[in-house]
Amino acid sequence: MRGLPFDANRAWLKEDQLLIAEAKISNRNYNGEDSDELRITVEQLYGLAGIRSRFARQLKIRCDASTIGQISSLKALLTPFTSQVQKNYANYCPVTVVYSNDLASGELELGNDWRVYLHDDLLESLKSHFKLENIEIIY
Repeated sequence: MRGLPFDANRAWLKEDQLLIAEAKISNRNYNGEDSDELRITVEQLYGLAGIRSRFARQLKIRCDASTIGQISSLKALLTPFTSQVQKNYANYCPVTVVYSNDLASGELELGNDWRVYLHDDLLESLKSHFKLENIEIIY
């Protein structure tokens, strides 16, 4: 399997940019003979948001009586990052809203159109509306 072409992926390579590489490691081959040298072939590059979305299994948003008023803004917060905008569910994470109070609790998993791409801007918005401890990414 061939790796990614360098020139086509040059835009990923920026100073101080965090990249995650999915790679294949093999022994280097010279004239049909293996050597002790290793060859690393990059198969896929991801930014932080991309790797988060690729491997996250669920985004949980917890709310209670003190944060229930924020639920009305949830649609506006999620919409720009949802799969309904792209009509593509690959690398989009399911969202579950967890509500609890003194009498009861329950979980509601939002439908496929509400799967989200876990971009930094989305996470920052959710954390500012629902508090950091109420936002959880499950891997």
